[in-house]
Amino acid sequence: MAEKDIAEKTLEAYNDVFADIVNVLLFQGRHFVKEDELEEESPNSSYKADGKLHAQERDVAKYWKKGLVRIALYGLENQTDIDSDMPLRLFSYDGAAYRAQLLTDKEMKEKTGKTTPRYPVVTLVLYFGYDRHWKTPRKLFECLTIPEEIKPYVNDYRMNLYEIAYLSDEQILSACLEGKEREKVQSSDNRKTWNTCGYVRLSCEDGDRLESNSVTGQKNLIRDYLSRHPHLIERGMKVDDGFSGSDFERPA
Repeated sequence: MAEKDIAEKTLEAYNDVFADIVNVLLFQGRHFVKEDELEEESPNSSYKADGKLHAQERDVAKYWKKGLVRIALYGLENQTDIDSDMPLRLFSYDGAAYRAQLLTDKEMKEKTGKTTPRYPVVTLVLYFGYDRHWKTPRKLFECLTIPEEIKPYVNDYRMNLYEIAYLSDEQILSACLEGKEREKVQSSDNRKTWNTCGYVRLSCEDGDRLESNSVTGQKNLIRDYLSRHPHLIERGMKVDDGFSGSDFERPA
């Protein structure tokens, strides 16, 4: 599991992959967030409890900037297993990010007498579990036992959850095809090219067809992506059709 977590974080850390995830899930495939507008942010923060300082770490976090101005902070959290306390964890991550803005603002005032623009924090939870839907709390209210008398005065917090394994091919394809087409990256003599091998997998076979419709759809998505990135040269396509993703014992 640790190797899989590291692989997910490593892939999502690439600006083009991160931008694609945000654009498809939040903006219906529109090329709204551009990869050159993203800047790495440390995933680490801390909080004090029981008189001790505790560390906490996001999976991936990036600033979205326009020039020198920060527009938002995006965070990605990968979940293979269901965590009923996830809203509480996210509330802590986002709260630490807002607290950091207060400290930065204070330092800026002391040095220049000016304030810095405040920006929103948006966290996306990518749930990769495939054997069951996420049926545990998605909101802070669902994690707490709140007397009805004080409920109107308690602020709720909703997490942005996406069940990746349950997104249909039609949903993914429509998000990519209906959105604004990504700008073509023009190759140049001094631009590196990369030999690329695609990989697709489906847990269950699609009847007696030679190839599952889902596998064909995944291949189309990969080749559409490669067509918009001329520096990535397709050298092959590996397929595991009808094999579980719960382990790495797969033919491809």
